[in-house]
Amino acid sequence: MRKILLLLKTTMAVPQPLGAFHIIAFLLMLLLTIGICFFFRNADEKTFRIILVTIWAIMFSMEAIKQVEESFTVAEDGSFLWRYSWTTFPLQLCDSPLYLLLPIAFMKEGKIRDALCAFMYTYILLGGLSTYILISTTFGSNVYCNVQTLSHHGLQVVACSFIAVHNRSKINYNTFQGGAIVFLCSVAIATLFNVVMHKFVPDQVINMFFISPYFKKTMPILNEAWHNLHWFSTILLYVVGVSVFAFLIFLLQRQIVFKEEPISAEDFEKQH
Repeated sequence: MRKILLLLKTTMAVPQPLGAFHIIAFLLMLLLTIGICFFFRNADEKTFRIILVTIWAIMFSMEAIKQVEESFTVAEDGSFLWRYSWTTFPLQLCDSPLYLLLPIAFMKEGKIRDALCAFMYTYILLGGLSTYILISTTFGSNVYCNVQTLSHHGLQVVACSFIAVHNRSKINYNTFQGGAIVFLCSVAIATLFNVVMHKFVPDQVINMFFISPYFKKTMPILNEAWHNLHWFSTILLYVVGVSVFAFLIFLLQRQIVFKEEPISAEDFEKQH
């Protein structure tokens, strides 16, 4: 066990964006996404559930190992110092698959399930793609954490894309509105967590969704302006900005659906 724990602390040079590490992970994500979405585009509910549960199991297992790795340090004498790091608690936007993949897999069809699906294939898909694009803000020197973050966000893109393909007949404005409501609820939960946990552990940087009233993440662009914003403006800008990009993804998906599977005038009216 000691050797395994020490192995989790193995370090490396911080990978560079568009370096071999990044490009290989991106290509694997792309191939897996295309493969699953193509070969299982017409999968039945049982196969749909099996794929989502499998993806969830991999993501959950890797996240659990990461939580262990982040919870201890190795002292100079070789002893382990344990203290849980609330900074890495899995409640970021991109951690949503850990909580939603199983409900989506096992819930009966209905408005709530459709809303969760829409949230996944718009907002969460955006989160996964953004992480791969802005990977310089995520990479570090720990080998396992680098592998885990690329695997997590890669599988996030795969799962969200597969959910979109499986539910392509339901990609409409009503379901997007449901997804937006789920997003607003998520923002509220993250904000409550940020405020409450800051009272308990003020020495730890707890910044879920990067909208904490107390801490701000360094941004690759407009960093000074971002840090000068009032916390309420930060949250409002975050909600509006993320929703706009999520809506653009929705419009793109809807356009693809219309091109590949034209719908009748009657169905068009129902979806509006």
